[in-house]
Amino acid sequence: MNLKKVRKGFVLFELIIYMAILMIVFSVGFISIKKYTKVSSDIVSSEFSNSLIDFINNAKKVCRENNKGGFIYFDIGKEKIDFSMSNKLVKSIKLNDSIDLISINTHGNNIYINNQGMTKNACTIKFKDNSNKIHNITICVGTAYVQIKN
Repeated sequence: MNLKKVRKGFVLFELIIYMAILMIVFSVGFISIKKYTKVSSDIVSSEFSNSLIDFINNAKKVCRENNKGGFIYFDIGKEKIDFSMSNKLVKSIKLNDSIDLISINTHGNNIYINNQGMTKNACTIKFKDNSNKIHNITICVGTAYVQIKN
């Protein structure tokens, strides 16, 4: 006769070890996902900042080449940016879903550009990325100088 005892479950010690291993795996996974989200958010906001600066510089170039003034309009409600010259839409960009345009501190949400490609008004463009970090792009008056401030 075999008097061997048959176990049908976990011992408390085994269960504690199993739970500890699971907690380590989940915490490492959570940290990795959080870091991925932050890096992804930084990439999207950097890409938008560079695209916006490129959009503004191209608008200035078009105004210089055509010897006509124009303006860049920030439509906060529709999340898009338009460049118009002589009452005609030249170019328009739609914002990424990860970017929220907060404000632009100019009259009528416009940046006016004269026929020499210089801005007529200083402004700061504020936007928020998907991690709720606020970014600022500052444009000075009368120069081609556009600066990103974090």
